[in-house]
Amino acid sequence: MAVVLKFGGSCLTSKDDILKSIKIVKTYEQPIIVVSAFKGVTDELIAQAKNAQQGKYDLKKLEEVHFSSLEGLSKQRQEETKHTVQSFLASLSKDLTKVSYAHEITAEMLDQIMSYGERLVIQIIAAYFNDNDLPAVALSDKEAGIFTDDNFGNGVILESSIASIKQKLSLNQIPIVAGFVGKNRGGEITTLGRGGSDYTAAFIAAAFKCDCILLKDVKGLMTGDPKIIPKARIIPSINYLNALELANYGSKVIYSKAILPAMQSDISIKIKEFSPENHIGTVISDKMTDVIVIQTMKEVSIINLIGYTEMMKTFADIITEFAAKDIYPLLLTESSYGEISIVVNEKETDRIENIVRKLSHKSHVQVKRGYSSVSVVGNAMKGKVGTAAKVFGILAQQEINIIAISQSASESSISVIISREHLEAAANALHKTFVENQDL
Repeated sequence: MAVVLKFGGSCLTSKDDILKSIKIVKTYEQPIIVVSAFKGVTDELIAQAKNAQQGKYDLKKLEEVHFSSLEGLSKQRQEETKHTVQSFLASLSKDLTKVSYAHEITAEMLDQIMSYGERLVIQIIAAYFNDNDLPAVALSDKEAGIFTDDNFGNGVILESSIASIKQKLSLNQIPIVAGFVGKNRGGEITTLGRGGSDYTAAFIAAAFKCDCILLKDVKGLMTGDPKIIPKARIIPSINYLNALELANYGSKVIYSKAILPAMQSDISIKIKEFSPENHIGTVISDKMTDVIVIQTMKEVSIINLIGYTEMMKTFADIITEFAAKDIYPLLLTESSYGEISIVVNEKETDRIENIVRKLSHKSHVQVKRGYSSVSVVGNAMKGKVGTAAKVFGILAQQEINIIAISQSASESSISVIISREHLEAAANALHKTFVENQDL
């Protein structure tokens, strides 16, 4: 039976890492491989796109990363792949030159430029596989049957791609598929946004009704961020809905886009450490568990709209615009006396503030930074009286003021917004009470 293996960019930083990936792949019978760009490459492509807007760009870093990765190949394969890499870099240079002449970059062109990371890496990975007696073929976007809508920068894979993926990905060879990248029906390259390679992998697995294994530089999902909560533990299993909650409230290990196709097709996602050893990791499936997780987001902002007219229309306009742009705030409330409060990831503050100001009908817009969110997530809270009071009591004991609160309708999550300086104390206190006595 087929299995989809996704290798993150942070797992592929050298030729030794690529050889390690081959060792892992050899333990599976019908593998389909999805890969991200080499570590740091997407950020470098974005940086050079911005430089090109100013009339100059430099491909030295990108050349060094990709050419140095060829050193482990046989001489003939190395020459062939070097020629392919040079061809892609020449095409990238032409695209950046166009940006330099225009002194601006469209969303379409930015996606085209960002896609080079994945389109380059699949050529290199496929060369290594073929050099090690694993017949492989590099496939990207429409070559792999991945078609998307026209939402550049945050594309959604079309349901019709299920049929085209099954048609394009022959298991007679090992497909090496570019994650993060698709094409719209007009033939333009699109990228899939945050967690895009995980999304690609999960969608392909859903098409084949097989397991999806995400190999990362972590051992799996944990009961908290170990950088903030030293006593955080690995979660052996978690259900789709709780995983979605974790993704929404700031997880950097799993993304909502990856969970949805798995949930719709009832396949499991396994998160494992990038290692030939068979570590347990985390399984995400429909199985209900009682695990409770303390999820944190270190940097959030609050955007308040105060004293506007046509309150309900403005609120509706904001929700409609957010939906159109795939914006999902942590918290969105509207009061009867004329105030809207929106809690967002701080990285999104400027973009969302601009949208809100355009729709706010001259109301006063106030942006407040320096906050964090802490969420208690888990099915074990459902139907239990006093859970919210317990959360508030624990934070009160730590003398931590709550700025805002929210609870999901499913009763499986409670989130609080607090001053950033109290994040560590709040997270550890909640973890001690709700998590440390759990039997995982």
